Amino acid sequence: MAKHWDSYLSHCNSPAGIKDFKKQVHEHYTITDIGPIHWILGIKVTCDRYAYTISLSQDSYANTILTRFNMVGANAVKCPMAPGSIFSCGTTTVKLTYGIEQHNLIGYTDTDGASQPHRHAISGYAFLLDGGAISWSSKKQSLVTASTTEVEYVAATHAAKEAFWLQKITAELFPSDHELITLYSDNKAAQSLAINENYHACTKHIDIQYHFIREAIENGILKMVHCPTDTMAADMLTKAVPHWKMKVHTNILGLQA
Repeated sequence: MAKHWDSYLSHCNSPAGIKDFKKQVHEHYTITDIGPIHWILGIKVTCDRYAYTISLSQDSYANTILTRFNMVGANAVKCPMAPGSIFSCGTTTVKLTYGIEQHNLIGYTDTDGASQPHRHAISGYAFLLDGGAISWSSKKQSLVTASTTEVEYVAATHAAKEAFWLQKITAELFPSDHELITLYSDNKAAQSLAINENYHACTKHIDIQYHFIREAIENGILKMVHCPTDTMAADMLTKAVPHWKMKVHTNILGLQA
């Protein structure tokens, strides 16, 4: 059986450990060691050893797309949802940076409040680790809900499922960290529904699958914390937002020029 790996990346907190690992692999397979990482799958990787940060950038890919469609000289705009604009021209130098802050896994969840004509809410969530986003989603909910509270509750459940999966991954990478995952929401009513069952008359019609978040909280997987709407980073994943809010949200998610 012949196997081929391309762009294989290994990491370790010990230079000696990395050297030993490469030696063991080389005993069984032919490998080419190109040294410290700079590019991986078309993504530029910048390591700042003095600031203890790692930045990911796709500026080369963005410039290639702009060149293909003859838009290199297009004017940049402040808002990505402006009609007829090309936002990429103003974001080619943006990097997703990790290490700006030191914190465990945290998440943001929000919806657009079912503002679309189809009445299906747009849910969004984002999870961060050490100041940078590692998982995010923007998706139309499959059901039409009866209230804004229910919309936010369903969105929080989807975020809780992602949090549960991310916890399993991070537990293998950081076995010493066992803190609760903080999930930020800007809807206090949805938080109340997730924490207790005193609202049976208002929630008895909700499918049982959407009560997953209650179990996640009871089992100590995550905790819900209220977050002001202005700093709700997932808001930009659900609808068009003003430029000032977009800038605040991208900074929270670790996107920096």
